[in-house]
Formats: sequence, C-alpha cells, structure tokens
Amino acid sequence: MSSTLKEILDSLKEALNEEGKIKSLLTSQECFFSFNEPVTENHLSQFEKDQGINIPSDFKEFLSLHNGARIYGNLLFGEPAGGGLRLFNLDQMK
Repeated sequence: MSSTLKEILDSLKEALNEEGKIKSLLTSQECFFSFNEPVTENHLSQFEKDQGINIPSDFKEFLSLHNGARIYGNLLFGEPAGGGLRLFNLDQMK
C-alpha cells in the first residue's frame, strides 16, 4: 500500500474539526467530510469476482482505508445538505 494516499488522507482528517468540518479554501464557507470504515481485502476480491471487474489499484487502496466517503459536502445551517464529491462504497457500486 502506498503511504502517500494514507498520508494525504491522514493530513486532511487532521485539519477537520471534531464534527468533520473544514473551511473551504475557495469560498471560506464550511464544508463537511465523512469517511466510511474500511473494506477487507477478501471483500474487495469477492466483489471484483462477483462483478467481473478489476478495480483500479489506487481506488482499491482508498477502499481499504475507507469504503466510500463524502468530501467537500455543502452545509445548510451547519448541517450536511449534499453536494461535494461522493466516493461510492462497494454496495453503491453494484
């Protein structure tokens, strides 16, 4: 596993407050982040076999750290309101 991706994600998570929020560098408004629990290597392999696909190695690495995430999500009155970037988990990819 590349330490670079893990280091980048760890640095990002360190910048978040306890609610998973950070000020956007572009708009100076707060955004939210949420990271799912990791998926096991066995689950990844079974998913690829069942779906007849090969997940790219960099996304596999991400899934082994976090099985999906929401990043730079919009907030409305301090609560998550959609938007941002969504990285699907295995169930959502089916």
